[in-house]
Amino acid sequence: MEKNEFKSLCKKMFYKYGLVKIKNGYFLENEDYVLSIFFQSSYAATYYVNVCFSVKGYNKNLPNLEEVWDTDFSHRIIFPFIDGDNRSISVLFEYEKFTIDEIEPYFDVAFNEWILPIFREGKKNALKNIRKFFGPPENILYVRKGLYEYLLKEAAM
Repeated sequence: MEKNEFKSLCKKMFYKYGLVKIKNGYFLENEDYVLSIFFQSSYAATYYVNVCFSVKGYNKNLPNLEEVWDTDFSHRIIFPFIDGDNRSISVLFEYEKFTIDEIEPYFDVAFNEWILPIFREGKKNALKNIRKFFGPPENILYVRKGLYEYLLKEAAM
């Protein structure tokens, strides 16, 4: 697929799940989070699709999220990866090696298996969900001073 086809597929899938495009990202909001998705490109025909969560009541950048670094915790959508005869998965997506039909299901899996559960279950369950989907929360939340403690308090409420 070409770059514009990949971007169109992303837009279609993000709109399917309720996100709207604002400036350079896609956004969805509830009472606990602002979910944002930003593309990160490299110098090759590749992209990372960064899925980010900003915690309301904690994140001082809200509502002005411009890039991944303005958010509180994030992960990337996983796609297939081909290297010669070897097939595996990777967060770095080489769009020229795949068709739209091959890739579309990976968006559905990401949204249904971890993006929407984290978003819908809110901050009260944030630490439990981070542990479930990404590993120890202390390893994920270290970039935001005090976020781990903030979410511990939210979980206790």
